[in-house]
Amino acid sequence: MVRSKHSNSESGAGDGSVVGNELSSSDLRALAELGGVFSSDRNLDDSLAWLDSHVKPLISHDRFVVDLLIDDRTRIRSIYVSGAGKPRLMPGESDLVSGSLAAHVALTGETFIESSIDESLVERFPNTAFTVENGIRSWISIPLISEGYSFGSATFLSYTDGEFTDRHVQLAEIVSTYIASAVNTARLVEQLKAESTALQRDQVRDAAIREIGLTIGSTLNIEH
Repeated sequence: MVRSKHSNSESGAGDGSVVGNELSSSDLRALAELGGVFSSDRNLDDSLAWLDSHVKPLISHDRFVVDLLIDDRTRIRSIYVSGAGKPRLMPGESDLVSGSLAAHVALTGETFIESSIDESLVERFPNTAFTVENGIRSWISIPLISEGYSFGSATFLSYTDGEFTDRHVQLAEIVSTYIASAVNTARLVEQLKAESTALQRDQVRDAAIREIGLTIGSTLNIEH
């Protein structure tokens, strides 16, 4: 996975320390526990809310956003937003992919990290202006990928300058696999519901046609 920008800082020492770019054993244990408990039998909003609250000890953040590409990948839509401050897009709202950092990450499959945001980010992605003007200083966006296909992004935002490191990127990349799985499960459930509803409609229609046929046949028999 490509990282389009890096932070140069790394976190401290102790049992949770990072050697080079490797996650610590405590990080890996926490991720394993998180993945083991994370359940897709909740609805998608509840799943994302649960994950958001439980990932904070690993990735401290002020806002968490999940966006999906829609309309043949020409627009990006927010499906989950939580945390402090006012987001540019509320859940259910969408925007054109042009100028959107979330859309760039989703379209390219590239991870983005910036731990000291300046005007160059807004110049590159104009749609970030609202968020930056409202005080966000550190930014991680991770693509949501399933079977090699990138279809959305998960974003962690912080008002603190220098909040995120490569360690947080690695953690977020693993968490993004849980999110992608939850989204795919929700989509499959919706597809099955739609197919079930369509099947029920077909069955009702077929039953009605049979009933009409029987009625017509009965009428013809009476007339003769």
